[in-house]
Amino acid sequence: MNKPKILIIQDASIIGTEFLKILQKKYEIVICPVLNQWEELFDSNSDAAYIVFDVSGDETMASPIPIAQAIKDKRYRGEIVFCSESGRYNGEMLEIGVCNITDHDGAVEIIQGLDI
Repeated sequence: MNKPKILIIQDASIIGTEFLKILQKKYEIVICPVLNQWEELFDSNSDAAYIVFDVSGDETMASPIPIAQAIKDKRYRGEIVFCSESGRYNGEMLEIGVCNITDHDGAVEIIQGLDI
């Protein structure tokens, strides 16, 4: 039986190994290490049960908002989880319909709570 897939889109290598160890037990993990590669990886993994945005919120990094909006516009049917320690983009994510917003510690709990 195939594991459900999680596509992790990062603006920097932030996700810790503990986070990945927990998720890899139950899910196939595909990591997009930089925001500007998201579309290619999304198109080849649009069957992902979850998309996790792992965003630092650093002002020098590109905004994840246009990417999240484009994914919504592509009619992605899975769940989107937005993780950020800064909270910088939380309000905008809510405005475009991303309701699963947390810090990095809460991401595993959210995914397990949404589990399909």
